[in-house]
This record gives sequence, C-alpha cells and structure tokens, in this order.
Amino acid sequence: MKRRLLLALSTLIVSLPLASQAQWPGNGVVLSAGLGNQTSAQAIPDGAGGAYVTWTDARGADLDIYAQRVNGQGVVQWTPMNGKAVRAVTNDQSAPRIVSDAAGGAIIVWVEQRNNGETDIYAQRLDAAGNTLWGVNAVVICSEQDDQQSISAIPDGAGGAIIAWQDARDGSFMVADIYAQRINSNGTAQWTSDGVPVCVAADQQSVPVLTSDGAGGAIIAWSDRRSATNHDIYARRVTGAGSLQWTVDGVAVCTATSEQDSPAIASDAAGGAIITWTDMRNGLTDIYAQRVNGSGAPQWTADGIVVCGAANAQNDPQSIPDDNGGVIVSWNDSRDAGTTDVDIYAQRLNATGAPQWTVNGVALCTAANQQVFARLTSTGSGGAVVAWMDTRSGGLNYDIYAQRINSAGAVQWDADGEALCTATDGQYSPAVASDGFGGAIVAWHDLRNGGTYDIYSNRITQGGAIPTPVGRTPAMPSLLVGDAYPNPFSAGTDLDIVLPQDADVSVEIFDVAGRHVRALDLGRFSAGVTRISFDGRDASAQPLPSGVYFLRVHAANETATRKLVIQR
Repeated sequence: MKRRLLLALSTLIVSLPLASQAQWPGNGVVLSAGLGNQTSAQAIPDGAGGAYVTWTDARGADLDIYAQRVNGQGVVQWTPMNGKAVRAVTNDQSAPRIVSDAAGGAIIVWVEQRNNGETDIYAQRLDAAGNTLWGVNAVVICSEQDDQQSISAIPDGAGGAIIAWQDARDGSFMVADIYAQRINSNGTAQWTSDGVPVCVAADQQSVPVLTSDGAGGAIIAWSDRRSATNHDIYARRVTGAGSLQWTVDGVAVCTATSEQDSPAIASDAAGGAIITWTDMRNGLTDIYAQRVNGSGAPQWTADGIVVCGAANAQNDPQSIPDDNGGVIVSWNDSRDAGTTDVDIYAQRLNATGAPQWTVNGVALCTAANQQVFARLTSTGSGGAVVAWMDTRSGGLNYDIYAQRINSAGAVQWDADGEALCTATDGQYSPAVASDGFGGAIVAWHDLRNGGTYDIYSNRITQGGAIPTPVGRTPAMPSLLVGDAYPNPFSAGTDLDIVLPQDADVSVEIFDVAGRHVRALDLGRFSAGVTRISFDGRDASAQPLPSGVYFLRVHAANETATRKLVIQR
C-alpha cells in the first residue's frame, strides 16, 4: 500500500487545490456567459477538490441542459468554455439535478418536453472529461402520459442513481402522485418501467425528497393532501430491488392541524431518515422534524419535535446529516420583530431529537435587510458550510454570502458571513458543494453582465478565505483530510490528506457502535498531498458488512475523522 501512496503523491501534488496555486477571482469565475439566460445551477463535488455544475440554458431557441467542471484552482476543465451541452434539442429541457456516478463523473437528470408538449424525465451520464456516456438521446426515466416534474435524485451507491418525482399520469397535477426509479451505471432502469408507485393516495402528493437507506434503496418523503383539507408529511421506503416497504401509500410523519409543507430529508446513518418541514400548527410557520427508522416507525414525539418555534415565520428548511446519526438544519428566519428583515439560522439535532445548539437555533447571519435561500454542505467534521442570497448592501439586488459552523454550533468565519460575490446587479440561488477540505464551492446565476443571467462559481476555504492570488491566505492546520471518494462504496475508497510538514500517518476504522475494526500504520510521509486508501476490510482481511463506519486519521499530533458508508 505504501508504494501505491507514494506513486499517487507525485500526480496529486500538481492537481489538488493547494492555496499557493489558487486562481479564483474575487467575485467568482464564470462558468457560462452564453447568449440568453443560464439559471437553476446545481453543484456536486468532483472528488478531486473541484465541482461539477449543471444548469438550465436558454442560449438557443429552447431551454437546454448544460454543464461544466471547475477544478479546485478555479479553472474550468471542459471546452467550450461556456459549458458542454448535456441535452440541447428541440423543445425545452429544464430543472436539472446532479449526483455523483461513483467513478469520477456525474449523472444529470432533468425534465423534458419531448412528447406532445408533456414533460417527461430523462438522464445522462458524463465522465470526468465531460463525454456523454448514455447516447445522443440520453435515457428515459419516465415517459408516461401527462406531466412528470419536481424531480429529486441521489446516488444509489453502485454507480447509478435513484430518482423520485411528482407524476400526473392519472390526469392532473391536482391529483398527482409520487413515483420513483433506479438506474444503473449503464442507464438501464432497474425497477418497473416508468417507475414504482411510491404513493397514489387520493388528492395531491408533491415536493418529493429522498435519501439513501444505506442498503441500495431510498427513503422518500413528500407533502401530501390526501386529507383534502391541508398538506401533511408522509414517507415511504423502497429497497434497492424496487420493493415498496412500510404502509401502502406511506407512513404519516406529521398530520398535525393546519399546513405542513416543504419537506427536507437526511439519512440518520442507521437505515432510517430525519425529515424536516415547515409547520403552521401554531399559526405562522415554524420548523419541525421527525425521525423514522428503517421499518418506518417514528422515533420522536408524535407529529414531530419543534426545531425552531421563534416569533414570526421560519421557512425553507434545508438539512444534511451531522456525521453522528443526527442532522443539521438551516432556514430563513423572520423572528426580528418590528422589521421586514429575514435572517439565516441553523440547529443541530442528535439521534434522539435533542437540540445540540442554542434553543431555536444559532444565528448564521443577522445583517440588515434580507438573507434567504440558504443552502448547505457538510464540512466532514460534524459542521456545515451554508451559503445564501443577501441584500445587506441595500436595494433589491442580492449578493452571495457564506458562513461555516462547527459541530458545537460556533460560527467560524466573520460575523454575518463572508462575501462570495458582491458584483454589480444581482446574484441568485446558490448551490453548494464541498471542496473536500472543510470549505465549499458555490455556484449561482448572475446578472453582472447585463440583461441576462450567467453562471458563476467561487470557492471559500476552511479558513473562510476566497483563495485568490492576492487575497488573504488562511492559516494551514496541521492536518487536512478530504472527503472519501467514492462514498458510499463497495470495493474500496480513497481520501486525500495534506501535511504541512513530514509526519507519521496512521488510520483507525470504527463501526457505528464505536467498535475498533481496523488499524493501519502507513509510515512516514513528506509534506504535501498524499492519497490514502481503505479496502473496506476488517483486521482479518474479511469484507466489512454494509453500514456506517468512521475512519480516523492521525498525523502530526492531530486527528481528523470522516464518515464512510459501505454498501455491498
């Protein structure tokens, strides 16, 4: 293994995003400045310190899907410079979603008006060089009659993807249902043609969101109006083989009085999920949450626990796992009575639903005017990087700001966040991807070049700096450990570590119960970047079973831990 690590070092030193090589402009690098509007950016890590970004593009007569890869130094990787066409044909393609293909590339799913003006769902896979792998016409996920839309997607842990959507095949979106499909790495549908019926209850089901069940399947949550009076929150699990679990049409997560809507979902790292939503049971909207286990049984108080019940309205909850069986939730918050200001708050819940931070959440930004549309990614150490739209400069045009919060609920950067872009006119709808080293790469659509939107991106490091050639350089910690890739994995995974000086490196593996299952003494390595590998085996060289594990790296009197998910 040591020989492999040393060979990897020689290639990685020139390719990974070290601060001395940084080239990001202060207000971001342009990913697409083509004709017409480019909007609805989505981003994921590329596994090498950069990001894949996809968007809806109106440079032609119709809406199309484009994508670009940007590396950790802010250099676009594909030609043409304004992005590669993922799908650019007659009729509209829009609302893309992007997930990793676990092989260094990406799978992009979108809504398309291909058949008689009705919207269907299609997908395409790109490799690391931007080549399309699933043919000129992409692959169909669902082409049933009437419209399919409101898609959500996750990796399936085996190189494919699981997609859920709102489906009007029964005649109208007033009675739309929830369907789902799994595709493998070749783009072949693994479940029933046109998807399995997750919920076909009366009235309307909408806004599906999903997370991995840790075993090749998914847990899907949605907003549900089967009561014919108000929206409630329901959920259902589908296995990797496409078998629907739990109560027919889903288990009730919350059926409290008044409206429950805008669900978000995160894995609980134990085969279940934590679901959050907006809730009007007390008048104005608050944020609530519930955990369901792998059998669909609610684990917390009936109808959920309050995440934030502060004065006035809280909206748009977003969530990620906290790397310890709990969840981190962010939201827009109007508790500042007597003003029209909206701020950004966050809370962490542990596996029992107990708040870990200040009651009603920690303020990430309480600057003047409006802060909205917060989106977040994990730091890999139990915290989060959150980016949002911000009008603190006055007027109606938004800028992009970000804040980092650690696992203890302490904000890590300047009060009210760091500016990622304050260019002229407006910047909107940030999408956030981990940079693999505790910071983030953020993409958005941008009006700085006149009357049409373009796609820009910027990176902020773990220390809260934009790594420009002349910008301030953050202090280098003794040890930086990147995210595992692929993750989830079956045969093996890799992590990049950065050492500021020569150091002995060792690794320990623990299961989710804290039991020690493997130790690796990797020897002494020189300062710089090294790739370490884990083959998913225990101390007896036997394959570890599927589940959640924690890999702890020791070097230079420092330790860092990353969560791993094995899916066999």
